[in-house]
Amino acid sequence: MTDYLKIYILTTLAILVIFVGVGHHQGQIVGDLTRLGNFSERDFGSSVNRSEPMVRPEKKSPSVIVLGDSFSDHNYWQPLVAEAAPSLAMNTIHWRALAYPDCVLGWIRISKQANPHLRVVVIQSVERNFVFRFGNLMAECTSQKVKSPHKVVEDEHTLTARIRGIFPDPVYTLLAVRNGWRSFDVIESSGTVGVVPLSRDDLFSNRRSNRLLYFKGDEVKLEWQQAQLSIAAKNLRMLQDASDALGVKVLVAIIPDKSTAYRPYMVADPFGRFALDVWFELDRAGVRQLNVKSRISKYVGGIPDLYLPNDTHFGEGGYRLFAEQVRVGLIELLASKGP
Repeated sequence: MTDYLKIYILTTLAILVIFVGVGHHQGQIVGDLTRLGNFSERDFGSSVNRSEPMVRPEKKSPSVIVLGDSFSDHNYWQPLVAEAAPSLAMNTIHWRALAYPDCVLGWIRISKQANPHLRVVVIQSVERNFVFRFGNLMAECTSQKVKSPHKVVEDEHTLTARIRGIFPDPVYTLLAVRNGWRSFDVIESSGTVGVVPLSRDDLFSNRRSNRLLYFKGDEVKLEWQQAQLSIAAKNLRMLQDASDALGVKVLVAIIPDKSTAYRPYMVADPFGRFALDVWFELDRAGVRQLNVKSRISKYVGGIPDLYLPNDTHFGEGGYRLFAEQVRVGLIELLASKGP
């Protein structure tokens, strides 16, 4: 072996060892915001131990079905409802399981036909998708566009899978090291993640707890018009009335974006004068809802990691608050006799 080849091999091995060591120091990537923005888990990973989700078997004839997004994945909050109210038979279906998301009423109709025990559908969505998801909610749809309830359950068996950490690759490692040196004293971004300085350092448990990571997709709200929110809320009211006529009550739960929940603590506000309020519009339209924003606003300043510092989703405290709100709402709704 020539001296040149030896030097090349040793240099390559040294570089690999350095990357592996630095990557290990940064920590395995477990948050969607650290992954999307190339931030270190060492800086933004929660120091609060997160419980493993409980795998809850699907019910064959549920009285409650949750139609939800990633906040309803992985069974983080549903078992908490089941623990407190074991008589509630509840299944979860993801929005992606509907071939056409506009066809919610058609899906409720065939679900009721397939399962006469169905009494409530909880419609859960994150705030930023409100206009996108409900703006054409009552559009005409045919039965051919709606998957059968049995097919939906097959597709959704993966929801109980636990997301594991991903070991950092060299590109992520270099960018994470660079972001670790940046002060983020003003509103900045990295990839599709915004970074905002906070007025408090006790809202999160991570090392850089005086900085908020948020998904820049939240900024779609800056393009909203008042009329769009009104139409979406009225569509939900029409869905509610039509579903009531089928014998299935609809309960809406819109979860605030992380940037909405922590907006009162932002030193610099990337949303400027934005003041449209989804929950106010739902109330004005007479939609049966859980005002998740009001509940989160009450506790966000007192429970560290209500949302995870490295992620767009709730921490365990947030899921527990949401589960209790859903439990109370369901019990009250199932006990009521009127529409």
